Parts: sequence; C-alpha cells; structure tokens
Amino acid sequence: FSKAISVDGGNIYLTQGSSLKFAYEIISAVIRKRRVIYFLLPGGINGEKDIGQLVKGYILFAFLAVMRAFGVDVCQVGVSYERLGRNYRQLLSFRSKILTYNAVRDAASLQYARECRITVSEVLPDLAFCLRPTVLERNTSKIVLLSFRVDKYDEAGRIALFRDLLDFI
Repeated sequence: FSKAISVDGGNIYLTQGSSLKFAYEIISAVIRKRRVIYFLLPGGINGEKDIGQLVKGYILFAFLAVMRAFGVDVCQVGVSYERLGRNYRQLLSFRSKILTYNAVRDAASLQYARECRITVSEVLPDLAFCLRPTVLERNTSKIVLLSFRVDKYDEAGRIALFRDLLDFI
C-alpha cells in the first residue's frame, strides 16, 4: 500500500500492527524528538452514539489529549458534520478543542460545526479531489469523471451547482 501511494521512505514512517504497537511507536518518536502527526479518519460524521460508543469516544478523546500534551499534532482533514445527536455533538466539540488542525470539506459543514461549537480550522475540498490517479495503461478517451456531494443542497442549489459546473467545462 505505501509503495502504491508513493509514501515509502524519506521522512515518512508507516507502521502497522496492534494498538499497543502503534502507541509504542508514537511514544518512541516523541522521545526521540521527532514530529508526530496523527490523522483521524476523514468522512461524514453524523447521528447519535449509544452509551458504549460514547464511552469509546471519550476514551479516544483522553488518548488524543495525552498525545497532544506530549507534543503530537492531531489533525482531521476531509470531514463533514451533519445531524449530530446532542451527546455526540458535545463529545466532538470537546475533541475539536484539542485538535491541531480540523478542516471540513464544505461550507455547509463549516456552518453546522460552528452552530455545534465544533472548532474548525478551515474549509478544504474533499480529499478525493487531491489524489493523483495511477495510470495503468494509456487511455485516449476524453471522459472526465467528477464526484461530489449534492445531498446538502436543495433543488435550487443543485441546479446552480450544475450550471456552474457546465460553465466551467
């Protein structure tokens, strides 16, 4: 995987294994005075969590807080927030205060995050737009595939988005 996405070698170190091994690698790097950046998973965050999921969420929050105290940068990029339950919203608000960087992928998520008191650094486009495709064989077709979300727009917003896209093309 690391070779396929061209991140092997250099100043990037990838590891896999158990959670304990992962924590050990982070602690070792911090002791060696290396900069450690821990990225949380991107994606859509919504709904409410049951009590077990909330307990796990607060345990992760405590782990992230300890990492931040030791100088680890904790970041989240490419996330969207919508329709959060009260308890989950509170957890995410607490967690956002300890993140080094928290970028949402659209303006609607930024507005909703602010309403929920979730600290956001900025808006960045979805990570899918930032990936360079791997060319397996030469393709001479003139097909362009675009992927974007339209579920956050009403009908007028979707029409405006498509008109802007057609104007661009």
